[in-house]
Amino acid sequence: MMRAIRTDWARFWFRPRSVQDLLYPRIAIGTVAAIWFASFWPNLSLWFGENGVLSTETAAAMIELEELPRWQMWSPLWWSDSLLAYQFWLVAGVVLSGLLIVGPGGRWTVALLTAWVIAWAHRCTWLIGLTEPALVACIGYFLLQPGPRYLLGRSQP
Repeated sequence: MMRAIRTDWARFWFRPRSVQDLLYPRIAIGTVAAIWFASFWPNLSLWFGENGVLSTETAAAMIELEELPRWQMWSPLWWSDSLLAYQFWLVAGVVLSGLLIVGPGGRWTVALLTAWVIAWAHRCTWLIGLTEPALVACIGYFLLQPGPRYLLGRSQP
């Protein structure tokens, strides 16, 4: 019985599969990530920027007051209250999400998008929910299997 379980387990995880099997999950996760980034745009000036509810000064005071771990302040977005920087971050996040779908850059694109999502989530700690951990896990999965390069017409090794 145990041998059959081990065999089935090994077959499930290590059986060679086509990278095309991940086409639809890749499109779905990339689309969700793009929508997630874009959803912050309409209220960006309300939440962030010099006079925003979560300006760097106010948010840092809230982190200190709530005694949140310092690692939650890992994000380059803590360095500035410039709305232009936040707008750039969101546009770049949408572009990286699109690149996840299309496939150029392979693991480098996926790694950059993963870091981009985590950095944004760490900057807007009070606005996140269940979506962000799931999104990071799903995008991180593509580090293991980056998939085909659709625009280039060839598969990744």
